Amino acid sequence: MRSSSVQPFDPLDYWHWLRIRVRCGLAMQDPRIFRQLENEGQRLAYYGQLRSGQATEKIFQTLLDTLEDQALPWHWRNTCLEQAYQLLARLEQQVQQPVQWQRLKRLSQKLDRAELKPSIHHPDDLA
Repeated sequence: MRSSSVQPFDPLDYWHWLRIRVRCGLAMQDPRIFRQLENEGQRLAYYGQLRSGQATEKIFQTLLDTLEDQALPWHWRNTCLEQAYQLLARLEQQVQQPVQWQRLKRLSQKLDRAELKPSIHHPDDLA
């Protein structure tokens, strides 16, 4: 008889799953997803599984990719745009070194260059 083994919980895999949920619009009904994603990224950085800046930049890139994705509904894309601006505002409060200012400026420029084209409407949406 084969015994079932419980797989250990991997916080990094969970964080990636949260990013996928945001990126694919799988959490549109759960506004807590953004805070959860950021908290998990901070936790991973605290325990050394990610650099602090790496977690933040990956979250930011996920938000940026999502807000530019025309296949997703406009309201979700707009929510991701708001979250990206809020993330930059929180980062600005934490900046203490010139290198951090440069990183913040680079992220801000990426957001400024984001293309927000209208979402694609599917025929089923009109019914």
